[in-house]
Order: sequence, then structure tokens, then C-alpha cells
Amino acid sequence: MIQRVQSIWLLVGLAVEVFMLCQCNMPIQYVTGAIALVCNIILMPLTIVTVFLYKHRRMQMKFCLLVVLFALIICVMWGSLWSMGSLQIDWKCVLPLLIIIFHILAYIGIRKDEKLVRSMDRIR
Repeated sequence: MIQRVQSIWLLVGLAVEVFMLCQCNMPIQYVTGAIALVCNIILMPLTIVTVFLYKHRRMQMKFCLLVVLFALIICVMWGSLWSMGSLQIDWKCVLPLLIIIFHILAYIGIRKDEKLVRSMDRIR
């Protein structure tokens, strides 16, 4: 549902994920680069599914945390590639952190909606 703020955060996170996949050249000859690429490819369908799970807020919160976990794995893999000297630090290294921030903001919005629905259920 696009009217909710968390849907906007998720769509912005999806745009960052697509941009990261298109712009970042990860050396896949290393295992860590291949793992980071696979995690990046997994991120996009997870985010799309998360946007359309608006009727199931608890599952949507779990999917948000799963996307954050995969983005953290990408950060760790990029850190190990940087320590091996095969990845240069530039502005593209901020992209996984932006994904994490946008999905945490969406998680907070989903949690607020869940609390609001639960409080309305108590009033009835």
C-alpha cells in the first residue's frame, strides 16, 4: 500500500538496491565478492515482497530485518574485499548502509502501525 510512509522507505531502499547492483563492480573472482553479489541479488525480490505484504505486518517486519541482515553481510564482504586490496573505498560503499537505514525506518513505521492496530483492538 503506497499511502503508508514505510512503503515509500521500502521503495527508496529498492531503488538504492537496483542502483547498487548496476553501479558496483565487485570482483567475483573471490568467494567474498560472489557472496556479496548473491546477497545483492537476493535483496531486490525480498524488498519487493516486503512492499506487498502490507496486510501481514509481522511478516513484513521480519522481511525488513532479513533485508537488513543481507545488507550487513554485503558490508562485511565488502570490508573483507577492501582489506585484501581488491576493492577501492569510494561513495558506492555507502549504498549498503543506506539500504540498512531505509529498511530500519520502514521497520519503525511498520511497528508503529502494528501498535496502533493492537491498541484499536483493545478498545473494542
